[in-house]
Amino acid sequence: MIRCAKLMGKRVILYANGIGPVEKNRNRRRVRRAIDQIDLVTLRDRVSAEELREMGVKNPNIHVTADPVFCLDPAPVESSNRLLEKVGLNVNSDFIAVSVRKWPLSGAFCKEMAAFCDYLRRTYKMEVLFLLMQPNEDREVTQTVRDAMEEPSYVLDGQC
Repeated sequence: MIRCAKLMGKRVILYANGIGPVEKNRNRRRVRRAIDQIDLVTLRDRVSAEELREMGVKNPNIHVTADPVFCLDPAPVESSNRLLEKVGLNVNSDFIAVSVRKWPLSGAFCKEMAAFCDYLRRTYKMEVLFLLMQPNEDREVTQTVRDAMEEPSYVLDGQC
């Protein structure tokens, strides 16, 4: 798409992206060529900027910026309370929201995350609410963590 836009004489902006990991050399070359053609690149983290430098990207118009999620207005309290009630969580409870992603080579991650969540509930009396940011991708690994927990937890599984 970038190449097509440039062939049509259009300006291209990559807005608040994350980059990587890109492991295969041919894909790293493709990314480097594409990024070097873009008029403005904004990245949401320094690790992505470092990844592009390691790929040999020479584009001088690369900037690290905030993730655009921080620009969103918060949901109304009534909407938030309805979501909490939907999953069975008391709206007056203290809770921590946890989002787990499936990553290669995570090893003992699920058991360690489960132990951490149990610790938070026992020590700080915080309920644990799992959020599925990408339900089809996150559901299985979230369930693995929940299954390893000794304490109860909640999961928001569905669209807000």
